[in-house]
Amino acid sequence: MRRDRDSQGVRPRSQRGEEQVDVSESNRQSANAPRRDRAIPSRKACFCLMVYYLSVAMVLHRVYDTRLSQDHELLAVLSALVSFGWCQWTLSRASHEAGEL
Repeated sequence: MRRDRDSQGVRPRSQRGEEQVDVSESNRQSANAPRRDRAIPSRKACFCLMVYYLSVAMVLHRVYDTRLSQDHELLAVLSALVSFGWCQWTLSRASHEAGEL
């Protein structure tokens, strides 16, 4: 407890009528407070998004692998470019959504 000297001697701040604020407690409460500007997605919604994005990547990879094994190099390169474009699109979309927060 912090003490200050005055004309009558040494008294703690709480006895002088000054209010003490526990900063760590107020920070802890604000850090644990839920964000009200965005709804928290359910597990089902997260799972559906994950399946959607991964299934497209899996299909594109399978097309690439099949074309490569059948010696269709041009079609394999085309499917690889489409897969790369899909990856870039999802990353740019995620960065734009993160910028809107």
